[in-house]
Amino acid sequence: MKTHTLTQGSPEWLAYRRAHFNASDAPAMMGCSPHKSRTQLLHEIATGLVEEIDPATAVRFAAGHRYEALARPLAENIICEELYPVTGSDGQLSASFDGLTLLADVVFEHKTMNASLREISTGLRSDDNPFGHTGNTLPIVYRVQLQQQLMVSGACDALFMATRWSETDELLESMHCWYTHDPALAAQITAGWAQFALDLANYKPVIEAPAAIGHTPDQLPALHIQCTGQVTASNLAEFKVTALAAIANVNRTLTTDQDFADAEKSVKWCSDIEDRLAAAKQHALSQIASIDQLFRALDDIAAEYRRTRLDLEKLVKARKDSIKLEIVLEGQKALAEHVAALNTRLGKECMPAVPADFGGACKNKRTIESLKDAVATMLAKAKVDANAIADSLQATMAAEAAQQTQLRAFGGLAVTMAQFNATYAPKAAPGAVPDLKLGTIAERLGFGVTADFLAELGFVAKQDRSARLYQEADFAGICHAIAAHAVRVATQYTNKLAA
Repeated sequence: MKTHTLTQGSPEWLAYRRAHFNASDAPAMMGCSPHKSRTQLLHEIATGLVEEIDPATAVRFAAGHRYEALARPLAENIICEELYPVTGSDGQLSASFDGLTLLADVVFEHKTMNASLREISTGLRSDDNPFGHTGNTLPIVYRVQLQQQLMVSGACDALFMATRWSETDELLESMHCWYTHDPALAAQITAGWAQFALDLANYKPVIEAPAAIGHTPDQLPALHIQCTGQVTASNLAEFKVTALAAIANVNRTLTTDQDFADAEKSVKWCSDIEDRLAAAKQHALSQIASIDQLFRALDDIAAEYRRTRLDLEKLVKARKDSIKLEIVLEGQKALAEHVAALNTRLGKECMPAVPADFGGACKNKRTIESLKDAVATMLAKAKVDANAIADSLQATMAAEAAQQTQLRAFGGLAVTMAQFNATYAPKAAPGAVPDLKLGTIAERLGFGVTADFLAELGFVAKQDRSARLYQEADFAGICHAIAAHAVRVATQYTNKLAA
């Protein structure tokens, strides 16, 4: 790990963060951060544009830094070593440590106590477990950050602590637990940043339009009616012309967030007009028992507004469902294309189906942008999973290919050995006296052999008291017979593995 002396918020610090993948950003990269989406992180790193911190958030950050400094001595008492804050990097991975021991073998991470941490802290300590529950059961958002800190520092353990203090620096509440290295999560983080780097290289910033604010059609004039047994004064005719013209201009083609916002605002506007017409009708009724023409006009306008409102409500729902389907299908298509590219890399169609619940990712998403971000995050995770599957398949295929090559080599060698065996079969020269000792054969070969083993190969020794003697002319045949035997054994073993 390389350490860096940087002042938080300085240009050097900002440049450093843009050039590294930081532990505090790892949860957003993994799509598990409640504060920032993966798409937002891509945009920030690609453009260097970060949202300004509002005054309330700045106050919380300042309190968090104060709590961290107050809690560090508590952590040192638990670890029994001094801690110092530092920024470190290992390659492109980076981490800002709230505290690190001198030997970098223990990491300290501090959070301000909040409702969720207070809830999960219940049961962290008990009489049976005085040192606290394992931090590997913490919510994933914390574990991802802690795991990357361990990956950068090389430490095996991290002390996770949350505290809250009074204005007079009195400790109000605290909790702590130990997190240990998780190889599986480390592999997920490594693969996640690799996919993020690819997405970052292909990222094209989109200039976002201001948040959509719905607009109603033209405002209508106030409707007034006076009755004294008959209608004595009314602008109903002009009101009807204006009202029906306004409703005719309502947009029913919904594509953008702005269109949806306008339509939803228009639904409420239509409902308001219906209520106003009903009130006007009721007011007229209070003045006169029955004026047929007045009521028909009011009913016509109200019916038209009700019909438009219902049409818009159906259009909004149908178009939202349609757009959600389009975004889900785009995610499925992108994943299919990625899998197809992996099959091309592997040289055959062997990739299994990669699970990706794009529909589930879209649940409870209210805007087009949030739908797109949810699908993009799910797509990135599925690509990481697909890459891991492809890498495993490629390794298996390479091993099988090497095995087949070895089998072919053994097969060819076996044929050659058979020819050699025919050539160098045991042959006793007429009248020749065996004088090649078993010990001499072993010495020439460089390893020990037995007379029984050579007899199995077809070479039977002549017993001369304690000595076993062979024909000198058979030595080359003995060597090739031993080699052929070794090839047969190797072939049988390789076939067994392949089966």
